[in-house]
Amino acid sequence: MNIINATEMSLERMHSIFQSKGCQTEIVETLPADPDLGLSRDAYLHVDFPQHLPVVVWLDSHADHQIRMRVIVADREHRDQMGETELMNFAADCNQQIQYFGSLSPRNSLGITLEYRLPYNQGILENTIFRAAEEMSFGGWYARKHISTLDVEKNIRS
Repeated sequence: MNIINATEMSLERMHSIFQSKGCQTEIVETLPADPDLGLSRDAYLHVDFPQHLPVVVWLDSHADHQIRMRVIVADREHRDQMGETELMNFAADCNQQIQYFGSLSPRNSLGITLEYRLPYNQGILENTIFRAAEEMSFGGWYARKHISTLDVEKNIRS
């Protein structure tokens, strides 16, 4: 069991964790660092889990010692086709089914997402990071499967 101290946490370190577990992992840089302006780079990890959905992982620059994880369950277009009651019932049901590991967010600008915050104040086990992302991948897969079931039921009724 390897522990990562808070001072050693980086995207590169997490990248190596996921790769060592056999996941396809890529560091995606959305904005390069600009030392003249005092800005660090803006980047995230894109982690593919073979059996389920990809997870986006990043270090939260607005919260001390926090890893953020996100799975996109459905895009905005799909979400916007759902009625308000249907959307809220779906979110409540999925949150219960995944036992509140993460939070299903029906109002994210990306669509319907599953979100999770993992603190690492003094340090964290490498395996904790991996297992949390793996659970997020499965939870997102479950939620997407549930949406597909709702779509089939809606088509049967129409």
